[in-house]
Amino acid sequence: MTFISSVIAKQGIILAADSKELIQGGQLLWKDFDDILKLKNTNEDDTKFCISPKEIKDKFKENAQLTDGRVKSTDGAKKIFQLGSHSAILISGNANPAGQEYSEIIERIKSKVSSSGDNSFQKIIETTFAELSAILTVDISDDKHQTEFLVCGFDEADSKFKVYRFAFTDKLVMDEEGNAKRTATGGLIKEKIFKQFERNVLLNTSGWTDFVGELGTINNLSLEIELSQAFELSKKIMDLVVAIESIRHSITGIGGKIYFAAITADGFFWVNSETDVMNLLRQK
Repeated sequence: MTFISSVIAKQGIILAADSKELIQGGQLLWKDFDDILKLKNTNEDDTKFCISPKEIKDKFKENAQLTDGRVKSTDGAKKIFQLGSHSAILISGNANPAGQEYSEIIERIKSKVSSSGDNSFQKIIETTFAELSAILTVDISDDKHQTEFLVCGFDEADSKFKVYRFAFTDKLVMDEEGNAKRTATGGLIKEKIFKQFERNVLLNTSGWTDFVGELGTINNLSLEIELSQAFELSKKIMDLVVAIESIRHSITGIGGKIYFAAITADGFFWVNSETDVMNLLRQK
């Protein structure tokens, strides 16, 4: 579980991400084994093998369903990484795609951009997407299609602040004649493909957006806001998401220390408050 967002303002972009990492699965207590033994009319002193692997697996599944698969959560996960002097990436979804750490993936991306001799924002977008696409292609984890990224930056080529979203989307499977393939019952056959989308609107969110997705309608207003207002909006949306998550689940998947960053024409900066944002603008 993760919630990430970016808010584009007149003077820059505010980035936000939580630091909670959810550990999912099932766990067994001694009572669970005792319950199985009672069903078999035996006890813990019995030396015969009487519990099958399937029974243990089923008990894991049963317990996981009781907690939505939540075992525990920890704080400290890093979900915002600086890419270039004026760019950064926010990450939601699988923390270790194809068994790799994002800190190592980001360093490879930065190294490839540096060795190319082209540090432009578009080169960073191109390199980042290619690297992540290659990793996710070989990733076999069940939840890889929930992985999403927001890449934010200042494009010096046209002096604009931009946001790109990398995510999986559905694509129709076509036959040799160019017609959409269908199942035996007539349903359309789709496959997941990893794509990039330019998202130059005020508010961009990814990750867990179940109850705050409708906030995106603010983009219909074509507002232009100050960077300090962008920080206020970003913080309050994050507070709302964390509050809803804590009400819904005793083992929370969103929260911990909240990290904020700003990208302006002067570069990438970590910020903690509206005052920090205002001070950035005063430095001009």
